[in-house]
Amino acid sequence: MKILLILLLSISIFSCKEPVNPFLPEKITNSESKEEINQDDNSDSQNQNPEEFIKTTLSTISLPNCPENTKFDMIAINFTDGRTEDDLILGENQYCKKSSSNVEIPYPVKVKQFKMSKYMVSYNTWYHVYQWAIKNGYKFIGKGSEGMYAKGNDAGVYYAFNEGGEPKVEEMPVGSVNWRDAIVWCNALSEMTGLTPVYCSDANFKTPLRDSTQSTTVFADTNWDMTPGKIDNPYVNTKANGYRLPYTAEWEYAARKKTDGTCIEGRNIPGDESGSFYEHTSTDTANGIEFTQSTVFGNYMWYRYNAAGECAKTASGKDDTNAVMQEKLGHKPGNNRTHLSGGKLPSHLGFYDLTGNLTEWMFEYNVQHGSIIKVSSFREVRGTDFLSDTNYKTSGEYGGYFPLHGIGFRICQNN
Repeated sequence: MKILLILLLSISIFSCKEPVNPFLPEKITNSESKEEINQDDNSDSQNQNPEEFIKTTLSTISLPNCPENTKFDMIAINFTDGRTEDDLILGENQYCKKSSSNVEIPYPVKVKQFKMSKYMVSYNTWYHVYQWAIKNGYKFIGKGSEGMYAKGNDAGVYYAFNEGGEPKVEEMPVGSVNWRDAIVWCNALSEMTGLTPVYCSDANFKTPLRDSTQSTTVFADTNWDMTPGKIDNPYVNTKANGYRLPYTAEWEYAARKKTDGTCIEGRNIPGDESGSFYEHTSTDTANGIEFTQSTVFGNYMWYRYNAAGECAKTASGKDDTNAVMQEKLGHKPGNNRTHLSGGKLPSHLGFYDLTGNLTEWMFEYNVQHGSIIKVSSFREVRGTDFLSDTNYKTSGEYGGYFPLHGIGFRICQNN
């Protein structure tokens, strides 16, 4: 499938009722949970320094009646001093002349304890939940793909591997997923594992959204149905224990925080505390902004200038060499492509591929943080991909796409 990237130059603002879109989810207990959770013997929490402020705990989730390779890991973020929320300044130390955002307006927020998937959602997991969902009355616009690729490193055109087919590899991030399908799929995963869905069509949270085809407008601001409870304006059950898209504050927390509670700068790649992704310029000096450029950021991300490469052994021991991908997916060496999760170094809290590989959906509308404008035709995205040369690379940058743009995503839960 050929997907043309279109440069979108404007954001139209709707005059309508704001969706239930809490910036920070409520803390809940997990007494309703029926998912099978197996604690990993090598969990980060077992090696936790008692003086460290942030405790991370790894849990492996199994899907009922599904193959072993559909399991996925969630990392729980907890605070060791008994508090239930921590401070974060969105976009802090993100500004520099060459940043694609190029304007820094730091915005203080409180982040509650949460769980986030260690990797982006894999095609294995996506596919089997999707099949269960279709059999149980769900409807989707797309089918997802087993990663994506380009011809060379041409930043204008993306292609999909194995769109809608049975999985051929393990731990390849699902690609070609639009925002509407992503939230409906999260509901399906919740129901499949016996949890309470998050996104609903009614204010009493009795009817989960199970149909993303209510609106099929692709690149247009007109004719949207922004009625509360519709796919573009869902009611959000903030107390549900089910799966959902991350809030942007959670993503940036996972990207920038270290276990002692301090942060890397917003102009750095997640996990890389050695310096900025962007080079320093005379304009930065004139504005009194000084920083060091990293020389190792490529160790933390797959992007346009290294995504034709390979990884002999990922974090979970998978073979991501070009020869194997050519055999299993038909990948042609020399072309940029998505890679198996865990082929680069993680953030300080243990999350992989927060930037690079595939751009990720957030729940929020894409508006300037702290703005009086609350609704737009874009949904927020974080992280660049394997082909882009400009977009949203660092831990403090963000942007937006129309909801039917096909990218990747990871999942969160309340903790």
